[in-house]
Amino acid sequence: MIDKIKLDSVLQEIVSRWEIPGMSVGIVLNGEIAYTKVFGVQNLETKKPVSPDSIFCIASISKVFTATAIMQLAQRGAIDLDAPVQKYLPYFNLDDDRYKLITIRQILSHISGLPDFDYFEYEKLWRNPEYDDGAQERYVRDLSNRKMIANPGEAFHYSNIGYNILGDVIAKVSGMPFEVYMKEQILFPSGMQRSAFLLNEVDPELLAFPHLRTPGMTPYPFYPYHRGDA
Repeated sequence: MIDKIKLDSVLQEIVSRWEIPGMSVGIVLNGEIAYTKVFGVQNLETKKPVSPDSIFCIASISKVFTATAIMQLAQRGAIDLDAPVQKYLPYFNLDDDRYKLITIRQILSHISGLPDFDYFEYEKLWRNPEYDDGAQERYVRDLSNRKMIANPGEAFHYSNIGYNILGDVIAKVSGMPFEVYMKEQILFPSGMQRSAFLLNEVDPELLAFPHLRTPGMTPYPFYPYHRGDA
């Protein structure tokens, strides 16, 4: 049993303490929606209030969905987790011969030796978004001047780059765009009818904007999206 009054109080304290512009909470219990609560606004500039229909950017939580898709394809025999990435993306290469040893399993586990973007590289990516079907492959091809930071399988190094590579693997192995595969095989079967990996499929009126804390709490000057990093 959920103590809704107590939960309301705890969540309000979290919103106040962390100065969260907007938040939406849902709890599913025994297959039924047992609790929903919304706080604040989708965007501090527009002041549009958060509603139960607001759509939030979940950022790296999407890695769970990407990993699930890879495992689906592995269970169907379409992907060998211990095969090198190049088996599925022949154009994948780095400025480091060790890249030939990187396997799908290693990328899933963040032990591939791949580097990660820093914030300034991400900002450059987001300021120059791409929306066409070729964005993911171009993203992978553009990695050719990067160095590895460890031997494959040697150590844990969190890498968004690695999961973006997996997105292209999913597209090439499934024969459909990454976002279409995710919709048909992950989102819709899970009952997530209004969720999407393509930004242009989201109603802008429902979109909750990420915010920056410094120098003051303000909405991002642009939405952090690039299809190669979806």
